[in-house]
Amino acid sequence: MSKSETPIKKQRYFSADSTVTLFFEVMFSYHDSKPLLDIPVQKHLPHFTFHIGPVKHHFHPQLQPAYDTCAALNCGYMQYHLSIAKAYPDLVKSLIYAGEDYSPLILRGVVSDSDQAIDNTTASTAVIEYYTPYTTVDGSNTTLKVALGNHVSANLILGMSTIKSTRLTLDMNDDVVASSILDNFPPT
Repeated sequence: MSKSETPIKKQRYFSADSTVTLFFEVMFSYHDSKPLLDIPVQKHLPHFTFHIGPVKHHFHPQLQPAYDTCAALNCGYMQYHLSIAKAYPDLVKSLIYAGEDYSPLILRGVVSDSDQAIDNTTASTAVIEYYTPYTTVDGSNTTLKVALGNHVSANLILGMSTIKSTRLTLDMNDDVVASSILDNFPPT
């Protein structure tokens, strides 16, 4: 494998006729030879189901983004999203690489491999835009844009840019994410 190639992370997922569901644990580890410090720890961070694919499409895979109010934008692991784009190109509205036309975004705090990242950062060198089956209350179609990086530690983090624009609310007691602006979210 050359230095320019990035190995695809091993992922566990279930794939059926209309679902692609990803399972992963995020940001919790400890050394098991000693007890943990005495403080409550929530091992499962908030994730929810988000469908992609055009409104009038036969196939709407489910992604499981992390709901992250400390993320300024949506971001994800590049190889994961490129594999979706390759397998299901009709779910993707656009895929734009920084190249010579754009500067890469520098992401901090979501880096998976600090040995390969400089100063605990990674460059987001592409943006993928997915069609979604969700419409706004006025009937407009919606899309989801995700900044992609080779060293992002999660497959998909939904950040404040989408949380605010879609008016998502998270009910931590009932584990429900709702939107006051999306007419058919969550899907039934």
